Amino acid sequence: MANAQNFWGLRPVRHFDGSPWNGQTLRCVFTSSNATAMYLGDPVALTLVDAEIPTDGKAIGLTAATLTAGGHIFGVITSFEDSLNYHTVYRAAETERYCQICLAEGIVFRIRDDGTGTPNKDWQGLGAEMVAGTDSTVTGLSGDGLDATTPAATQNFPLVILHVSDVEDNELGDYAQWDVIINTPQLLANVGGRYLPIVTTS
Repeated sequence: MANAQNFWGLRPVRHFDGSPWNGQTLRCVFTSSNATAMYLGDPVALTLVDAEIPTDGKAIGLTAATLTAGGHIFGVITSFEDSLNYHTVYRAAETERYCQICLAEGIVFRIRDDGTGTPNKDWQGLGAEMVAGTDSTVTGLSGDGLDATTPAATQNFPLVILHVSDVEDNELGDYAQWDVIINTPQLLANVGGRYLPIVTTS
């Protein structure tokens, strides 16, 4: 049976150590200066643009993450907060909207490939890029998928493929679901347990 072709971007499923992900999130914001519409499952980055940081400095300002080589990912959007002005299931461009994100580091995410390559079980351990698809203003879900033309032995891509997702109605083939980890989290813990400062962003 062929795999479905619906997309949702990245979806957190568990911690890398095998423990369940129980919905832990961090509250962040997109300011009205950010001109990109955002959706559930979109990967995000901390912004370094002054206008995209809230004026009171009391929340982390976000921007869309780069999906290709060299892109850094801070986290993935899991929900949006309602406000007096906005009740949509996605965040429209140039609107201030608070959201909850799952931090990138140490989490296994699930993503569907875009059906453009030849999926192979030997993708295990390879790096991969993502590709932007058609986002849905009805469901609020991201259209991002794993770029199936890119899996390669490189450390420069934002994803590392673990395996084909062990879920019902999913098989090795075009549009398969894959369990992945973020290869390029924007904040990296070093051996001393500290976090490295952000000096550049993609």
